[in-house]
Amino acid sequence: MTSFFGVPRASVAWTGDVAIFVSSPGNERGYCGTCGSQMVFRSDRWPDETHLYALSLDDLAQFKPEAHYHYAERVPWLVIDDDLPKHGGSADG
Repeated sequence: MTSFFGVPRASVAWTGDVAIFVSSPGNERGYCGTCGSQMVFRSDRWPDETHLYALSLDDLAQFKPEAHYHYAERVPWLVIDDDLPKHGGSADG
């Protein structure tokens, strides 16, 4: 299970090496060039956004979620008990 969030692509700056893998046409995933940890997802579908994996941040507390996407795909034991909008699929659905 993982959590990620989208930010404006122009607002992302890297301080280390990121290895990019084109996972499918129009989609790329970035990994730490040193340890291989997942760092980023970018897609032509959202050309102005970069999606970062939450655990890649030094201080996750500085970001506040606004909604839950892919909610229908959660594991049955995961309880999300907040009032944020919950979307069954992606940001488009």
